[in-house]
Amino acid sequence: MSAWFIFAILSTVVSAVVQVIDVYLREDRIFVDPIEPTVVSGLMQAMLWIVIPFVGFQLPGNTWIVFLAIFGGILHILSLFFYFRAVFSFGDISLIAILWNLLLAVVPLLAYLFLGELLTIGEYVGIVMLFAGAFFITYSKDTDNRIFFRVAGLMLVAVVLMSISIVCLKNVYEYTSYWNGYLLYNFGIVGGTALGCLLFLGKKTGRRLRKTTQKFLYFFIFVEFLQLVGDSLSNRATSLGPASLVTAIESTQSFFVIVVSVIVAFFVRLFFRKKELLVKSIQAMQFQALPMKIVALIFMFIGAYLVSG
Repeated sequence: MSAWFIFAILSTVVSAVVQVIDVYLREDRIFVDPIEPTVVSGLMQAMLWIVIPFVGFQLPGNTWIVFLAIFGGILHILSLFFYFRAVFSFGDISLIAILWNLLLAVVPLLAYLFLGELLTIGEYVGIVMLFAGAFFITYSKDTDNRIFFRVAGLMLVAVVLMSISIVCLKNVYEYTSYWNGYLLYNFGIVGGTALGCLLFLGKKTGRRLRKTTQKFLYFFIFVEFLQLVGDSLSNRATSLGPASLVTAIESTQSFFVIVVSVIVAFFVRLFFRKKELLVKSIQAMQFQALPMKIVALIFMFIGAYLVSG
């Protein structure tokens, strides 16, 4: 089994855990505006900088590569903002994870146009099956199509931005080492977030965010550490394998979201009884339209198997 495939699977599991936590933060009104988790997530990416003394960092001599890496990081945080807008509009995170599979339509096209990546027929069949699985959910009677298409619009913007970001990063890795490229990309995420705070974060939201961060600082650090691990695994997979195939494997995330929500609900019933109703509500959302989700996931697993071969 290829190393990039293992990294992609691990990234998917960790990201599923983080997505379930994202819904909890929204449902428990720890965050009330999508810009708040975007800022926290972006600024805490600076935690990665602690590895610099151990892995080293050298600025590439090619100015274009430096710009491309930082630009990719800025697009990454913009993508997260639209993702969080979707989460705040719709609590079914497993459905949002399925919508994230729209990356499968965009990344291969961009990778072909800008990187010249070519896939085998079997790999393209796998991607088509993953893409088809993502849209089975729209035919469920349990899906409110008005809400669905509004959320789908937000996710489409998030997907396009993240797709361009992924292709930028893949191109950067062609000209510099993994850590040099990833750290520059990370600088773009943190710098883009800081710039966004200066330009768009209102005083009222800023005051609330500071109070919230002080109260839940260690919890946020834990969550963002998980996100950082997931991103690092994903980017490592991208550095080792085709960008389109890494994205295809990560499309199985909706399955892990459902599994994680069940596991979290079990432990909350044992240790955090006061939050039981809240967690039950979150779990119930993930089980909406379950039959069509199962069909979608079957397509995704078969597609993932084809692209990993």
